[in-house]
Amino acid sequence: MIALLVLVALVVAAVALYLTNHPAAGHQSTPTTTGPTTTTLAPPPPAIAKMASWKLPVAVRDAAAVAGPGGHLLVLGGETGSGQSADGVFTLGTATGALHQVDALPVAEHDARR
Repeated sequence: MIALLVLVALVVAAVALYLTNHPAAGHQSTPTTTGPTTTTLAPPPPAIAKMASWKLPVAVRDAAAVAGPGGHLLVLGGETGSGQSADGVFTLGTATGALHQVDALPVAEHDARR
């Protein structure tokens, strides 16, 4: 009885090995593909908030600002010290406080409500 079980186990193993190395006739094996590759990016440097050593030449509030190239901010519109909406588009150097007008908005805006 034990000899018969060993013989059956050997036959099953031999058939499995044969089928693994020799696919059935007419059977198309599908190519193995890998999933999409991912790229891990380094996290951005932490933001550091501190008081600037410079002051703006004019008072402005409620302007829209976005990060620009080379450590500059792009400042759009705002409200002047006299309460008027501004239409200026400026670059602001965060290291030096240098402010340069580069364009104008078609309509003076503050609070970015539109």
